[in-house]
Amino acid sequence: MDETAVANAAKEFADAGRRALALLCGPTDEDQAAAAVDRTVETFGRLGTACTALGHHCDH
Repeated sequence: MDETAVANAAKEFADAGRRALALLCGPTDEDQAAAAVDRTVETFGRLGTACTALGHHCDH
């Protein structure tokens, strides 16, 4: 997982005036998934939508 790319993507959202949270989570690790949901709810108050981008790479 590319932590730098994830952090950069969140920064692009923030620079555009949006709120973003950069989280890395393995697709088969239930504890990481639960922690990601908990952190999201802690940060934003709720989880409205969740999506994954397994194996996806975007050069921007």
